[in-house]
Amino acid sequence: MTLITYPTRVHFADDVLEDALHSELEGAGLKAPLLLGEAPLETSETCERVRSGFPKGMKAVSWGVAPDADLSESAKQVVAMVEGQGTDVVISFGSARAIELGRKVRRALSEVAGYRLPFYAVPGIDGLPDPCRSNLETWRTSLPTVLICDPTLTLAEGAEAGRQSAVMSLVRSTEAFLAETYNPPADGMALDAFRRCIGILPGIDATRMDIALHRDLMAAALNSAFSQDKGVGPTQVLTAALKDVLTGVDTVAAARLILPAVIEAMNPDRSKADVLGRLMGTTRLSAPDLRSLLRKRQGANGAARLSDLGLSHAHLEGAAAEAERRHILPDGLGRAVLEAVY
Repeated sequence: MTLITYPTRVHFADDVLEDALHSELEGAGLKAPLLLGEAPLETSETCERVRSGFPKGMKAVSWGVAPDADLSESAKQVVAMVEGQGTDVVISFGSARAIELGRKVRRALSEVAGYRLPFYAVPGIDGLPDPCRSNLETWRTSLPTVLICDPTLTLAEGAEAGRQSAVMSLVRSTEAFLAETYNPPADGMALDAFRRCIGILPGIDATRMDIALHRDLMAAALNSAFSQDKGVGPTQVLTAALKDVLTGVDTVAAARLILPAVIEAMNPDRSKADVLGRLMGTTRLSAPDLRSLLRKRQGANGAARLSDLGLSHAHLEGAAAEAERRHILPDGLGRAVLEAVY
């Protein structure tokens, strides 16, 4: 049985944030929002714009999550802070970490309230967080109620942040499309995201960070995230596992190295590989083609091997064992993939 779940209302336009947020809050009769973003909120332009979208007289409780904070612990602290204050909507904005915190807080507050609270998300350049590695259904049911995508919010981000966003969207969309699960809407969104990414990556630099590029980046991030209704892919599992065994490892640089190795090892469905290959201007998607595309725009971290990222063989063993526990990869394949790019 195929389960396809898309419960989110999406606003997508330049300068849409204030009007969209105002109409959603007012239309739903919401009165007591909880704002969650990256600290410090006092200097956040996005936070200021979010507040500008409130209906007249509305006030919010807010929390800025520190860059090194544990999100589960932060969620407990936030829930304790708003206890008894009648919070009726959670609004997360900016980073994927802030949106992940919003999901955790929303779930905890909903358990206390006895009903599912509305959850609004205003993503930045890195888009939505990854699905849960252990329970895809948890991710599906915790998708935002309302998603407001405003490319103008990311205009201050430079070429390096744009490049990282495009790489992760490429990873998500490639693996989602090649996954065997039957999900036509997800495949369509994955193809759109893939097409945008291969158009963005060859030319992204400091001289081409205009609104059109930011619009494409946000569209690719949105569609690649929703394509993950099919599940989380091997590259994401392995990069997340590497982060678990070595705090601070550059997961984008790791994913850039691992994705071609995964394609090489997994031998994906030929017809699907042909489709992606044609979008790249070749006959079939191949590991060398992907490697070439990603190498050209590798960005500030020019790591050629996983060892360049500070990883040891012990780290690889731990990450491979974690991937196998998740049953995303056949036994031994995770180790083989990581060793191939070590």
